[in-house]
Amino acid sequence: FGRVNVGTTPTLIVPENLTRISAVVQNVDEQQLVIGFGSNVAMNTGVYLAPISGSSGDGGVFSVSAYLGPIYGIVASGDAMCAWMEI
Repeated sequence: FGRVNVGTTPTLIVPENLTRISAVVQNVDEQQLVIGFGSNVAMNTGVYLAPISGSSGDGGVFSVSAYLGPIYGIVASGDAMCAWMEI
């Protein structure tokens, strides 16, 4: 588990793990975050995670099972913090 600050170039959020059962990524920042399964993720090619609405921790969540590869993220400008965990 951890937190990653995602920028305007593809940023590794969750590393490959050949023993992973599932993974969850949550946007914990105030701007939209896009995630994808490769380092070629772009603002128009990934899954959008909504920003939080204040300090409530209600940002978009993505979960995946049976995927062992890396998960990357990107934002349109600046940076955004996201949290992740896996089992």
